[in-house]
Amino acid sequence: MDEVKILEQLECEFGWLCSWKIKLYESKEECEHLIKLGKPYLERSRISDKRTGKGIENSLRTSSERTLRRGKDKIIKNIEQRIPDIISIPVENGEGLQVIHYGVGQKFVPHYDSRSNESFWNGGPRVATFLMYLSDVEEGGETVFPSAKPMKFSSNPYI
Repeated sequence: MDEVKILEQLECEFGWLCSWKIKLYESKEECEHLIKLGKPYLERSRISDKRTGKGIENSLRTSSERTLRRGKDKIIKNIEQRIPDIISIPVENGEGLQVIHYGVGQKFVPHYDSRSNESFWNGGPRVATFLMYLSDVEEGGETVFPSAKPMKFSSNPYI
């Protein structure tokens, strides 16, 4: 298995494990490949409209993104197979990898993930978020889960 360093695990409301802060040590080539696939097709990120469930542009989320088709190529398959090894959620219950770009001053305000049809979407509602940072910046760029609390123990053998 690739070198993995789990920096922190966070427990969200209802006792669900919702986030891992992990250094996965993706190769520079993997990061460049994901950026190359996503960057030319970035579109304004959307949020779900509470009434219709459809994606709408909103000032709450100002980033740009592109979802990559699951298993699109060998590199994506390799990355997708490493994630379940860490979080113990089958790859088929997840979404395609998303390349998301935040420019200076862009944001996604604290929120709850929800979809109007989530009980039938990829095996049910989203129970975890897995983030990989494809570039490094001197300041900013972090993702914060304001309601989450650090966990004191884990059954994950890679910690």
